[in-house]
Amino acid sequence: AFLHLLEGGEPQSQAARVVLAALVSDGRSQDALATLRWQQGAAKALQKAGSPRLAGAMRLRVRDYCAVISCLCKGSKDKGSGWLAVEALRLWRELWALGEPLDAAALRVGMNAAAVAGDVAELEHLLGILLKRGEETANAFHILIKGYGVVRDTERLRRVRARMDRHGVRATDDTFNSLVASFVRAKSLGDAEEVVADLERASTPTGGAKLEGVQPGVRMYTALLQGYAAQGDSRRALGLLKRMDARGVRPNAVTYSALAAMAVRIENACVAQTVAQQAKEQGLYSSALHASLLRLTAVEEGAPGGATEEGALSSSPTPRPFSPRVGGWQKGGVSE
Repeated sequence: AFLHLLEGGEPQSQAARVVLAALVSDGRSQDALATLRWQQGAAKALQKAGSPRLAGAMRLRVRDYCAVISCLCKGSKDKGSGWLAVEALRLWRELWALGEPLDAAALRVGMNAAAVAGDVAELEHLLGILLKRGEETANAFHILIKGYGVVRDTERLRRVRARMDRHGVRATDDTFNSLVASFVRAKSLGDAEEVVADLERASTPTGGAKLEGVQPGVRMYTALLQGYAAQGDSRRALGLLKRMDARGVRPNAVTYSALAAMAVRIENACVAQTVAQQAKEQGLYSSALHASLLRLTAVEEGAPGGATEEGALSSSPTPRPFSPRVGGWQKGGVSE
């Protein structure tokens, strides 16, 4: 793409920026980082060769750095890609060292890099700058919450809302979603449950203090459910599903995926059947979900003409009862 742009008459610096923007847009974090490093090297080489004008045109801007840092942060969520968080923080520190003016949006990018890398000191430093400027926002505190979750600092997580109140920052749905997700990440499910339960009580007619416009939603419930599912606590996970139903909160595909993964992990046929039935009733039973549940299955030894996964998916989306005796599905599926 870069060569194509050059052949079309684009200046080298502009072509590099177009390619960098396209890589960031596509979420290709490693390629974006490599392109940024190439631009850095090209700018230095041009400066050394006595071409300051061309070097200046190739020079990276603050928004270029921020775009790649954000891309690296997103990429770090993928399994086995935690090193991208380290690269994001390293790149942020390079940007900081340049001494360029940084607005609130850029500082929040830096906070995000520090959060995913677990650098709480850098998080607090950048939040302090925003507070001194009077530019603090709920989003900055949400990033702080995420960082505390990464390092599993439950004590500071419990104090975040009080800090927000002191600075006149109103808690929103995203505040509580972030808190629940971070408590779950910190493996403090009791705290996560307390956040959800407090909001449930506050949203009832006799619940006391109200939080205007804030109620537990599917994102919050699903985050807590994922915590219970990760621990194999089917009783609490399914109980939470009932609470969602009672409050008119419709589960989504992520909710059922977490439940399916739990059913597979604990090898519980009853949970598998409940997940499958409810997902079908909600119109959320997919091939991906069925394939996940099929991990519980095994063709009985010696059974003639055992069905393949492809055949099972096409024949019936309802999982059959699991037989612990033989480690596979019993014959004769559950009727619809």
